[in-house]
Parts: sequence; structure tokens; C-alpha cells
Amino acid sequence: MVKNIKIKKIHQDTMCCEPLLVKGKGDELLCICQCDGPEEPHKDNREYIFRSYDNGDTWTKKERLIPETGRAEYATGVYKTNEEIAVFFSTQSKGWYSPEDWKCNIIKSFDEGATWQDCGDSPVFANDTFIRTSVKISDNEILVPYHTYYKNDNNDFYMVESGVLKTTDNHKTYKRYPAHIMELENINDCIWSEPTLAVLS
Repeated sequence: MVKNIKIKKIHQDTMCCEPLLVKGKGDELLCICQCDGPEEPHKDNREYIFRSYDNGDTWTKKERLIPETGRAEYATGVYKTNEEIAVFFSTQSKGWYSPEDWKCNIIKSFDEGATWQDCGDSPVFANDTFIRTSVKISDNEILVPYHTYYKNDNNDFYMVESGVLKTTDNHKTYKRYPAHIMELENINDCIWSEPTLAVLS
């Protein structure tokens, strides 16, 4: 049972939400967080990285995760292997939930968070999907939760699917396992499922 929690403020000059925390090089901690814009979603939302070198007691000023593209940005999950740190990323030119304009890519660092690069489409899904942070369930099995939207012939969202991606080769390849599929009550409804996994025992 957790009995003592210390809260350390990292940034509060603008709207901030959905931080992702991952270990960097040595004792460095990396916090990837959405900032900017008056609210979420908004066309000015951008992703930044903050760094701590003292176990989270103090943090650097924000720095952009990737160069400016003119698109709103949403980092939805992160994983780390011996070779890379990777961030699942969504971008939209209109801010959020644009069926014609929702791109999913993966941002990677090969130097433990010092520099980052866009490495193309996210695994399995190139559009219309939130891919969340993975959970290791055995020595060679990792599950990655997701939710994705189906489009009809008019390019409108009409159905949503939640499930997991399973990788047995340390995020090199994935197999898709849908868990729940439902039709939207109204076309282009937003179903904010944001599935999250945890190992209980």
C-alpha cells in the first residue's frame, strides 16, 4: 500500500496533460507531455520532453520532442528496449478527431532520449488509432493496448474497436487481438476508451 506520495510540479505555464514517464541514460528520467493550446483537443497542442537528473526532484525546461510540423500532436504510449525508446504518436491538422486527417506514427530515440526521429507509420495502424503504453507479461511476451476507429464509404467513423497487440520479438512485429468492437450510436461519435493494462500477479 502506498502511504507517502510527493508531488513535484514540472510545468504549469500552459495546459498540460497525459505525461509519459520513461528512463533515459543512467539516472536520467524523461517526461513526455502534451502542452500548449487553451485546452485539449486544440490545433495548438504540442508534445514536449522534460528531463530530470535527480530522481524527479527537479526538471529541465520543456523542449520540443520533434520539429514543428504545423499539426496538433498527441503522444499516447511509450516503450523502451535495449536498442531504442519509442513513442506512439498521433497528429492532426485540425486538432483532434478528424476522420480524413488522423495520422499515426512512431517517434524513436536510439541514443537513450538525447535525440528523436520520426520513423514512419505506427505498427499495424497508420491512421485513426490510439496505441497505449505496453506491459510485459512474460520473458518474451509484451501486450500493447489500443483503440481504433472504422470508417464507412463516406469517410466517417461508425465503429470503434479496442484490443491488444502482442509482440514476442521485442516490438519488431505484432499480432492484433481485438477485445471489444461496438457500433457508434451516432456517426463520428467520440468513444474515449483509452484502454490500459496492468499486471496484477
